[in-house]
Amino acid sequence: MADSHALWTALDERLAGAALQVADLVVRPGSVAVFVEHDDASAPSLDELEQVSRDVVTVVRSELGDVAVEVSSPGLERRLRRIEQARAVLGRSVAIRREGGRLGGVLVGVEGDELIVEVDGEPQRIAWGEVREAQTTWSLGTDGADELDPERSGRNDGR
Repeated sequence: MADSHALWTALDERLAGAALQVADLVVRPGSVAVFVEHDDASAPSLDELEQVSRDVVTVVRSELGDVAVEVSSPGLERRLRRIEQARAVLGRSVAIRREGGRLGGVLVGVEGDELIVEVDGEPQRIAWGEVREAQTTWSLGTDGADELDPERSGRNDGR
């Protein structure tokens, strides 16, 4: 199995200065999925995906050979693989698995190497080094409104 860290580093180097960055990477036998986003965690346009796909495919195939490559945005529920990604999604609901259990709440801050998650109205500090998995979560509210801010989601059509 390929070293996903080395591949991520190679992709970061190739995309340095580009409008998009690698948000996540999944390497499987015979295929690679690369998820890209803007620095502020917003989704790329189809034109941006098309432009960056050429570079991504070139890097992946130079590192791994002739494998299937998928390039897309990470979607609403995205894994947080780097603490920098957490800074871009402040105010969003998150689910975190760490040694000692799981918790869910709203990400209200990032200070140094700690996440601050509000759980049942109380802030909890979690060292990034203790996090085994973290991802944003999304749910449709009981009033039919989603929890995303319309401006951050790119939707401003009054819905």
